Amino acid sequence: MSYRNFLDEIKKGLPLSNYILVSSDPFLHTEAVSSIKALVPEGERDFNFHIFDITGAGNGNVPFEQIIDVLNTMPFFSGRKFVIIDNFQKLSKKDFAKLEQYLLKPSESSVMILLNAGALKKDIRDKLKGIKQILLDIRENE
Repeated sequence: MSYRNFLDEIKKGLPLSNYILVSSDPFLHTEAVSSIKALVPEGERDFNFHIFDITGAGNGNVPFEQIIDVLNTMPFFSGRKFVIIDNFQKLSKKDFAKLEQYLLKPSESSVMILLNAGALKKDIRDKLKGIKQILLDIRENE
């Protein structure tokens, strides 16, 4: 999957419940977040567009349980809520177990987007079978 595939998913409105966007370039994550944000009407963004950084930058140290609660809360006004979890590669094993529990029965009204900097480890990739993985790095032929 490539950045072009990501743009195709954006055109469809990110129809799946779970995505993981992998890139070694933080600029591509920033561009992806902008594209996702554009899917939410401006007046609804405070309620239906959330970004959490696992490292705690920008939003303090939000417990992972609170992120799961946001995912499970019904969206206001529109049909779907978008929850972005940045720096997924820094997620602790304890929180990863909570994520696995969420993935057993994800919210149908929320779209979870994990942003992973760098290559995704094979053991993590194997555990995230229910998540659509998109590699954002642009190849020469693109």
